[in-house]
Amino acid sequence: MKEDVVIRVILDIVLAVSIIFGWWFVFVPLGLLCLWMFPYYAELIAAGFLYDSLFDMDRGLGVVGFSGIIITAVITVAFSVLKLVVRWN
Repeated sequence: MKEDVVIRVILDIVLAVSIIFGWWFVFVPLGLLCLWMFPYYAELIAAGFLYDSLFDMDRGLGVVGFSGIIITAVITVAFSVLKLVVRWN
């Protein structure tokens, strides 16, 4: 149990650094892997909000300015449904 927490914190740090530097080739596969490995991985939604607040949020953009949080929320919900279906069969 304690190992899972340490691994999760390390992966959260790697995700945060990859967002800050804009390394989407690191963030996307690692985020999807974390969604599959850990239950209730809400850090991906927080990462989408962090991306929006760093790069996209602007008064004139409207909904497009919140694309990071919208996409990560949709991916999180889709993966949680996919995990239920795969584990149920």
